[in-house]
Amino acid sequence: MRFVVFPFKAYVIIAPVLLLVSSGLPRPRHSGATDAEVFLVLSLIPCSLILLLAALIFALVGPKGFALPCLGFSLAALILAAFFMPSLANA
Repeated sequence: MRFVVFPFKAYVIIAPVLLLVSSGLPRPRHSGATDAEVFLVLSLIPCSLILLLAALIFALVGPKGFALPCLGFSLAALILAAFFMPSLANA
């Protein structure tokens, strides 16, 4: 059952790493965020909502101890999205 939400948990970890690598690449001055960076950050929000729904389902009908990690990853995704959102603004 845990393997159902594994891709979403992995995305919460991989997306910030990819964003930091992408933002570290050389580009013209004052060009703003690329479309890929916008996609990486904005897709954290639906990912967190899916993990939150999975945590609710696990809390109601799932095995004991599956809901809390899903909730933690959901909150981490929302915090990361809020943290990286200002970097998407054009300079």
